[in-house]
Amino acid sequence: MQKRVSPFSAIFDELKAEVDEIILQSNVVQDFKYAWYLSYDLANEKAAKRFEAVLHQLNNSLHIKEIEKLEGDLDFQTNIYDALKSSMALVIFLSPEFLKSIACVDTFNLGYCLSSSRKHDFLAPIYVVKTDLPLYVQSIQWIYCKENDLNKVSLAAEKSIKITF
Repeated sequence: MQKRVSPFSAIFDELKAEVDEIILQSNVVQDFKYAWYLSYDLANEKAAKRFEAVLHQLNNSLHIKEIEKLEGDLDFQTNIYDALKSSMALVIFLSPEFLKSIACVDTFNLGYCLSSSRKHDFLAPIYVVKTDLPLYVQSIQWIYCKENDLNKVSLAAEKSIKITF
């Protein structure tokens, strides 16, 4: 038996696509200063910049907070915490260098703690370079972008914006 398609289903699909596009293009991050906080070691800057570029391509009104040179700052944990509280999501670029950086690991740990108080997914780890992850990091769902594969990083950014908004 062949399924009948209502003429209204095509109209609905069209309208739904238009509404989805409006939502995607509008800045729905009302309670947060930043849509994303990007945390990465400078060895993975290329992947982080690609991720950011794709996000801006999809929605140029998004505000993105990037890492700063924090390790010399005596109160860098407070600065990180304040930035994370103001961000809708934390994107971390996991690599051996990330795990060696005090500021990067502190950012992840603060984000991990904050994630339990959020009503939505907060952590968005991207595994960019193979490394032995600590057990508590392994337990979190992450996106695998093998060996800084920029095409996979671009797809991760597209997926992140669809999940977040």
